[in-house]
Amino acid sequence: MAENNPGSEIRNAMFRRMKLNKSMQRFSTLDVQEIWNSNQQLERFMSFAFGPVEPEIIEFARENLLNTLSTLVISQFPNWQVFWDIWVRTRDTFPDRTDEKLPFWDWDELLSLLGAEWAMAFRNHHKVFTAIVVVEGQEHEGYERTPPYTGKSTVIGVGQRREVLKNVIMRGHLKLKDHDGNLREEIGNRVVAIRQFGPIEEDKVAFLRVLRKDPGVREHFATYLSMIWNHEASDMVDILYPFADVDLHKFLREDEYQQHRLGRIDGLVRQIQHVAEALAFLHENLWNREDFESTQYVRFGSCHLDLKPKNILVFGLQENTVGDWKLSDFAVSKVLRLKERNISGLNGEHKHGSVIRSVWPDMDANRYQAPEIERKKMGGGGRESDIWSLGCICVEAIAAGLGLGMDLENMITAESNGQMSENDYFYHLRTIGSSKVNLKIDALKPRVRDWVKSDFSGGEGNNSQRRQWILHQTRTLVLSMLKPRKRSRPTADRVASRLRSILQRAGDGNEPSA
Repeated sequence: MAENNPGSEIRNAMFRRMKLNKSMQRFSTLDVQEIWNSNQQLERFMSFAFGPVEPEIIEFARENLLNTLSTLVISQFPNWQVFWDIWVRTRDTFPDRTDEKLPFWDWDELLSLLGAEWAMAFRNHHKVFTAIVVVEGQEHEGYERTPPYTGKSTVIGVGQRREVLKNVIMRGHLKLKDHDGNLREEIGNRVVAIRQFGPIEEDKVAFLRVLRKDPGVREHFATYLSMIWNHEASDMVDILYPFADVDLHKFLREDEYQQHRLGRIDGLVRQIQHVAEALAFLHENLWNREDFESTQYVRFGSCHLDLKPKNILVFGLQENTVGDWKLSDFAVSKVLRLKERNISGLNGEHKHGSVIRSVWPDMDANRYQAPEIERKKMGGGGRESDIWSLGCICVEAIAAGLGLGMDLENMITAESNGQMSENDYFYHLRTIGSSKVNLKIDALKPRVRDWVKSDFSGGEGNNSQRRQWILHQTRTLVLSMLKPRKRSRPTADRVASRLRSILQRAGDGNEPSA
């Protein structure tokens, strides 16, 4: 093309954008629109290539063919009369010859219309302009289309199964739902977190679908925005999540977040209540079809089995707030059908409830795991194991709110006799019995136990009668959650209900009597 050819100007404009943004791998819909609409580039191009063109044809091209035109321009396609014959003159005869069809052109059809050289160039370049537009709640097939990321993903963490990635969705390629369920287009770039699963992990993907299906869970769960199936990468699926401000592990430890947590016992306990509510839903209230052919929905239960601060995400951090905590990372979670039956109460009475068989999670050992998981005792892990983990997190959160995070670390890592503990778990083996018969049992580490029993004494922000009352009331509940015998622990629903009651009784500004 000659230098005064508007097609050259458009191609140069594309290269300038790529030069300014060196990480740019593809053009967003908004990029393409801005290039073609700048200085009436589309009108000038159409006039140069075809002579006088009716305004309605220009508008048709603007609405339906900008990506197709861009693909041909960047390929330096020479015969614009062929473009006119294929895409414009026959638009009524072949209405699907638009940008929507661009990623899916059949090779034989392209070959017959453009010839071998330009059909290959067309196939090589069209992906630069055909990134997926992600719609919240939908799953997107990646056949012949590219993910809408601005560059390469970076690793931000490692989960039980795979790395957690970070990337940015191009502006104009994400549509989110507002509070009324209406879709709105994100104008700017949007940072997202990405978890990837392979084809052999379909059960995990299915579980995430079930979890997202119920709108009632989204308040306390980090549910995914969308899924993108990448068929060029061994059928891997990218699961896109909102990007959190921080995970709870960092929030409770790093100085950067001290102003958000120090002295905010009420808010911290409230967020623990929210996590307990999420667990209660997870344990008792999942509904799904029993199999793909069934039309009947049945109630399922699930155990998280890897509950720890790194798997709780903090969103909405604003000045002097603890943010909103959401449960995430269900890579080792188990979903099992609940069975209703009468079960014995602690005092011999019978009550109606649901049971779920114990399981052995495929996970690495960590300080928040329940004794029955590491010791492989009492039938394995289950819902009660999540309660132990939540109890550990509650102790850490209160310690952080009182400015006693390092003190708690010392309580966990040092035994009462002054020697270092063999691990940083919340429990240890305690020896009981006579000198002739020794029995080793799991028990909460004594220094941690004694601190909790003392109403979490010491620290900052513990000087108001109201906060002291909240801590006093929370103490008994936490100790019940950290009982070594798993069947003695309360249910998640009971934990949530008790914390809700404590905060309601404390009221807003009232000073209850100790």
